[in-house]
Amino acid sequence: MGDALTHPWRLSLVVPTAIWQLLLWLLPVGFLPLRRPRWMLALIVAGLPLLLSSWGGILQPWWHHAAFLVPLIVGGALETIGRNSRRAQASAGTAGKGPSHSRELVSGLVAALAVASPFAFWAPDQVRLATAITPPSPADRYAVDAVGADEHVSAPNQIAAQLAHRTDVYIWSCPFTNVPSGGHCSHPNLALRINRIDLIVLPGVHDLSHLTEGGPWTVTYHNGVTIARRTGPAP
Repeated sequence: MGDALTHPWRLSLVVPTAIWQLLLWLLPVGFLPLRRPRWMLALIVAGLPLLLSSWGGILQPWWHHAAFLVPLIVGGALETIGRNSRRAQASAGTAGKGPSHSRELVSGLVAALAVASPFAFWAPDQVRLATAITPPSPADRYAVDAVGADEHVSAPNQIAAQLAHRTDVYIWSCPFTNVPSGGHCSHPNLALRINRIDLIVLPGVHDLSHLTEGGPWTVTYHNGVTIARRTGPAP
């Protein structure tokens, strides 16, 4: 939001992204909120920080970005259904004659499940339904168990998801900005939190021997998991 206010000329580059976001938000309810201007205005105002975001991953429908907008989206759809039904009943003089909008709702829901849900064929592996119902590998179970109760950790999504109740848990390679073995944190502002990390847990073999940020680190490899643990005070 601050970036949009201080650099308003960038809005022309963000608008196409905003339109696609709105389409993804409204698709599951058959675009019914479009018929209620006040609900749409509330949705746009509440979602403005997302609509103006220039982050490359903002269009990915797999995460929680727009979860807080669901009450407005569903509320707008229900208001459309209720208002049109009341009008139809009043004009017909009988109950149960108003349009149910079931076709729009069902069509929108089926389309959303097909293109923007864990059922979608192009969904990333870590959020695909088949992955969600597959038991974790022994390495993943060991990686989760390796994290102490009070340790703050950086780990891949499938590990971090099991540790999300912690104050500081980050998707690898965040919050690190200079990882020798590759990887890039798309949130450079998180670099200020590197000194909070006590542990890095990565299933598989990873070369972290030259990692210096937030260290010193002691790197070990056990049961298919690479573990880097802070062994001294952060610089």
